[in-house]
Amino acid sequence: MSFFLPNKLNPQGQRLLTIIIALPVFVSTSYILYKRVASEEPIRKPMVREQTPTPNDLFAEYERDMERQRKEADTSSSTSTPSA
Repeated sequence: MSFFLPNKLNPQGQRLLTIIIALPVFVSTSYILYKRVASEEPIRKPMVREQTPTPNDLFAEYERDMERQRKEADTSSSTSTPSA
């Protein structure tokens, strides 16, 4: 516990510091366990993050969008030109 306080504590201060740190952890875990047992609350599962796209994925998506726009522009220009 020397990283909390630079000076050495007497035994009573050390006990107090241990209680101050351990009590909130004990109370919160006890409360969570009580909720699970008493109210049969389901255990929370860790959230699964969606994979963030890499720069290569973003570039490939950009190229697909540009190609799609070019095709739409070509089809709209060919249909809008009147035949003489």
